[in-house]
Order: sequence, then structure tokens, then C-alpha cells
Amino acid sequence: MELETPSGKSGAATAATVDKTAIRAAVAQRAGTVRDSLERVINALVVEIDDARQAELAALPGVKRVYRDRRAIHAMDRAPQLVRAPEAWRLAGGADQAGKGTKIAIVDSGIDKSHPAFHDDSLELPKGFPKISRENDAAGTSRKIVVARSYGTSGTPDIRDLGGHGSAVASVAAGVRHTNRVGEFSGIAPKAFLGLYRLDDNDGSFTSSGILRALEDVAKYGMDVLNLSIGFFPANRFEDDPVAQALERMASKVIIAKSAGNFGSDPGFGTGPNAPSVITVGASWNDRTLGPSVEVPGIGGAAATRPDADLPAEPLVAPLISATSAQDPEGLLCSAPAAAGRFARRIVLIQRGECTFETKANHAQRAGAVGAILYTNANPVAALWTLGEAKLPMVMIANDHGLRVRAALAADSELAAKISFDLGAITVDADRMTAFSSRGPGVSGGIHVDLVAPGQNIFLAAQRTNAAGEIYSRTGYAVEGGTSCSSPMVAGAAAVLKAARPGLTVPQHKSLLVNTAEPFANAAGVLFGAQAAGAGRLDMECAMRAMTVADPVAVNFGIGSGAADLTRELRLTNLANEPATMAITVQPMAGSAAPAISPSTVTLRPGESRMVPVRLTGAMTPGEHQGFVAVKSSRSEVDLRIPFWYGSSDSVPKTMALRRQSGSLTPGSRLVHIVRIGDAAGAALPAVGPQVEAVEGGGSVGAIQSLDRDFPGMRMVSLQLGMAAGVDNVFRFRAGTVTRTVTVQP
Repeated sequence: MELETPSGKSGAATAATVDKTAIRAAVAQRAGTVRDSLERVINALVVEIDDARQAELAALPGVKRVYRDRRAIHAMDRAPQLVRAPEAWRLAGGADQAGKGTKIAIVDSGIDKSHPAFHDDSLELPKGFPKISRENDAAGTSRKIVVARSYGTSGTPDIRDLGGHGSAVASVAAGVRHTNRVGEFSGIAPKAFLGLYRLDDNDGSFTSSGILRALEDVAKYGMDVLNLSIGFFPANRFEDDPVAQALERMASKVIIAKSAGNFGSDPGFGTGPNAPSVITVGASWNDRTLGPSVEVPGIGGAAATRPDADLPAEPLVAPLISATSAQDPEGLLCSAPAAAGRFARRIVLIQRGECTFETKANHAQRAGAVGAILYTNANPVAALWTLGEAKLPMVMIANDHGLRVRAALAADSELAAKISFDLGAITVDADRMTAFSSRGPGVSGGIHVDLVAPGQNIFLAAQRTNAAGEIYSRTGYAVEGGTSCSSPMVAGAAAVLKAARPGLTVPQHKSLLVNTAEPFANAAGVLFGAQAAGAGRLDMECAMRAMTVADPVAVNFGIGSGAADLTRELRLTNLANEPATMAITVQPMAGSAAPAISPSTVTLRPGESRMVPVRLTGAMTPGEHQGFVAVKSSRSEVDLRIPFWYGSSDSVPKTMALRRQSGSLTPGSRLVHIVRIGDAAGAALPAVGPQVEAVEGGGSVGAIQSLDRDFPGMRMVSLQLGMAAGVDNVFRFRAGTVTRTVTVQP
């Protein structure tokens, strides 16, 4: 219950602003209880009272507004909300039924059994489980983890997750609901069982043979869902990839989710294995960034960085003061304030520059400060910095935000601040693709991504054993990003869906997940294309409600040139228990040709299927032609969205993707880059080799070799660095009018 602030004040008020004693009495008269009184960050009373009395409280003199108290949950709460997991849980009978009875295979680096995300004594082991590789591996199983098998090829296979990647992935898919020091945590399918299929040889490496051995056991043990947050780059053709072929054979009985890859938005840089029946998942943004942050009422929140120092685990809340108040016009605090207690019990705002961070922190602490916010100058916010021997809790924010805080303080000396040193949250725009999410075309020239799910700033479980591991935290939790995070969200969604809607085929479950995805557009309303986002962003509630499915989940016309005359067929199936009439329309994206569908209306009996031809004809301008086939059923609350795509190739270079594949950054060393040149459609141009020259630094260009026989459209370029340490080596890659520059400093 927020109280009135004094006239002329934009921030929080003091306790003397209104008569809290009178308001407390009024609350008591209405059978309410005052639980707390807030004064610095907000002038308010925390009240427990019957909901029906809310309007009465709002009408009391001195009360500005009454807010309903909400449970604040952290990090993984946001991504599930974006994909509408809570709504799907409700339809499944509650979170305690989400994924119940299903088994999710995690083929990865293992799972840290000791983590709270993997403890659930309420579960009963399925008949015939647990399954283990050897007697010692039984220590890796529990009522939650029902399989523990390892496939190392060197030394003695180890069941422990020393890297952390597998534990992180498993927690996103099916982490147990529990409370930790920052809030409530839950995976997407909290009641699903997990299967631990460990690939690593304790060095983060794995082989295709190890994967195949794991897949064999996944199939043998009747797992319901498989997550693969791993991949090979460059990707092989399907016919050249035994792992892809094995996945395709499994896909009639197991729902398989796979990460699209983390090599960016340049066309054709997705990872393998690529099997047609696997659900390939790209990464969209979460709706908040996570990490150190600063919040100031009226100013909003700002992301921050923290120094390499021991800082409080709990947030710090205190009144703000500017270093400019200590006869320091620039607010640099490079000399001690004249008054020893000038900053007593306050957070001091300090500008970066002219002296060390340690000096600034010591001066602030000696003047009584309990913390400090350092706003940077013309330099970017430092990612890695140190306070030396200073002990004052401090974070760094951007210059523009610091200047806004400084101006607000000049107008209102009563402002307070909250510093979260560990996992603060700042709201951001979630309607965007991540910069790292790989896109198509795939190696077959088709659509690479089926749908997207949040994969940026995801709060997840971390292993606590090996500090040198990929995902380690002494707290047991970390914030990570990658399509490795988005894929297990879909795997978890598949488990929830299968548990709640049993009896459907794997292709039908796949269609429910993919073709009910939310239309995914950026802040300007422009839809992301099929090769980046597939059908859109995962929507678990719609997947639970839809009564129509399609096979395949996308209409892929492939890559061609000039005029097209192509026909593909969609099989539509009515899952409702009554006849359904389906209206089929085409929704092309701007500048795209539209395929024709005839008939445009079909009526299906319960369980009946019908093949519907989709035909693309006519002259095609170079580039991507794409959009959606929309299916609206008279017996379904949810429409289907089936992406279509055609790439009209003109063989003129328009894109160039580069990735350093190997080599050390030492003088004279050899670096290997993988290069893919594409045209306006994203079609690979294997006959167009890049021209590469050494521009600066004394380096040289070695062999340029085609890899097209094994890896479609790829070339390998060898670069030799110069012998001078600390000197930029600049190389220029050119294909037609497309130019890319690579700068390396040995």
C-alpha cells in the first residue's frame, strides 16, 4: 500500500509524510495486519488483508495506491512465461503433473545428481529402472535420474558432470521446482524423469561413435523425449551423417529436440546432425538480462558489471549520494572528502577516471559509504576489473545511465538505490533473435530451424565440483545463453505435451509444438523469416489446445532459379472427436511469391487425414520467398501456422560467413577459417572461391581448399600470422562485391 509523497518530491517520502499510525489503525479495524513499513525506496505499508477490502484501503486518506502482493520468482520464471508454460501446466492438471511419467534423455556431459534441481523423492521409479553402465554408475541415479550411462573412450569412464553443460540443459528441460536463495526455480517439465547419457572424456570432447552408442541405449530403454544440445560443424549431408540417419530412424518413437547452432545469422552456418524428423530449435531473447544491476526509482534499472572481489550475496538498498557533494565538481572521488562521515550509510555515485578504482572505493568507505556505483566515462563499461585491496561493495554502469542518476539526485536528494551484485534483473525487449542463433538454409537446401525458444540470459543449474568446467558456480546456479538452452525448453515442452495428450504419434506431437508457435516479429512488427525462426516462438498453451496437426510441419520448396513449378503436399489431420471444417489460406511475407492451395476448404471426420497440394508457380525474383500456410479449424481454438520457403538463386555472391576453426594466436602460427559464400537466397556457391589477401601485420595467405564434397558450400582458408607480437594482422576476404575483414593480434 503506497502512501502519498510530499509536494515537490519525485522519489520516496519520509515516514513523516503521512500519519502512518492512523492508517495502521484503519487497517486493524478492517481485520488486516501491517507486516512491514517501507520508507526509503518507497513510502509504503505491507498489509495482509482480505482481497475484498482492497478498495477500502485505497480510499483511505494518504493512500496513493494499493498493489496486490505478487510472488517474485527469478530468471527461469521468465522464459517459461514467454513460452506459456504456466498455462500449459494448468491444462495438464498443475505443475505437479507437468511431464509426469515421461522420460527425457539428456545426451550430454552428465547431470550433477547432488543439485536440488534433480531431487524429487515423490517420484516412483518406472518399472525396470534405473539403468546403469556399470555398478559404480548407480551412484548417479535417483528417483529423478533413472538412467546413468557413460560412453568415454579414454581411461575409466566417469559418470560425474565435470563440465556442467549437461546439468544446465537437464535443469532447463526438467529441473525440479524448488526455492533457492534468489527465488523459485523450475524446469519446463518438472515432474519428468531424466536419463543421463554422458559423452565426455573429462575434457569436454565427444565423438559421433559415442553419440551413436548413447542413441542406441536411448532407443533400447524406451525414452519418450531426447534432447541434443550438441552438434557438428560444418554439417554433413544427411546421407553422409550416420548420427542424422540414426536420429531419423528413432524419430518415429522418440520426440527429438536439437539445438540449431551458435554460429550467428549468416546463412547456412547451422550445425549437424540434420535429420528431417528432428525438431531444430533456434534461440530468441529472454525478456530480461540477468546479472549485477542497479535500480533507482524514477530512473529504472541498468545492467552493471562487478569487480573481481568478494561482494555481498544479498542486494544492497540504501539512500544515494553523489560524490559531487564532497567539494568534488566532477564526482571522481580521487581525494578524500573533507568531512569524514560525508557518505554515512549511503551508496555513493562516483565517476570513473584519473585514479584507480581502489582509491575511489577506499575514499568512499572512509567517508562512511556502504556501497558505490561507478559510472564510466568515455570508456566502455569494463567487463573485468579489480578493486585491489579495497573492500567496499561496488559495481559499474554505463555513462548515460550514470548521468541520468546524477541529474535526478541533483533534483531530489532523497533518492535511494538498490544494487544487486549477483542476479539482478533488467527488463529488455524479448521480441528479437539472438545474435548467435544459426539460421538456414540447411545442408539439403531446406528450412533449417523449426521454431525458436528463449536462449539468452537463462538461469539454470551449474555443477559445483570442477571450477575449470564450462558451466561452474559455487552457488550451483548460473546465467547462460545459447541454442543449447532453447532446445531443452522444447524437449521439456514435448514431455509436458506427451504426458497430457498421450496416444498421439511423434509426428503429431511435433506438429502440435511447431505449428502452434506464436507469430514471431521484432519490435517494429516485422516477422522473422522461416530460416531464422521457423514457425515462430514456442507456445505451450496453444500446443495443448490445438486439435489439428500437419505433416510435414513446413512446406519446403528448396532452392531453384528462374521460373518455378513445384508442388508439395500437406497431410492435415483432425484430432477432434467431431467433424471439422478447415479453411486454408496463404500468408506470404512482403516481397514473396505466394503458393496456391486447392481445395482451400476441407471437412474431416474425427481422426481423418487429407492430403492437400501446395503449388508454387511463376517467375521468381532472386531471394527468399516465404510465409505461412494458415489452417483454421471449426473444432479447434488454435490455428496452425505452417511455414513455406523457396530460395530463388541467381548465383551472385551476396553473403559471406566466416568462422575461425582452429589455430593459436601466437606469432607465426597457422589459423584455419571456414568460409561459406551465398547468394540472395542464401544458396551456397561452392564454385565461387573467396579471394583472400594479407593487408597488414606481416601475415600471409596459404591454401584455399574446397570442402564441398563433405560439407556443402564450405571452403577452408589457411592464414599465417606475422612474427611480431602485439601487432594486428589484417586479412581481407572478397567474393564479388562482398567483403569481410578479419583482424587478429598474436
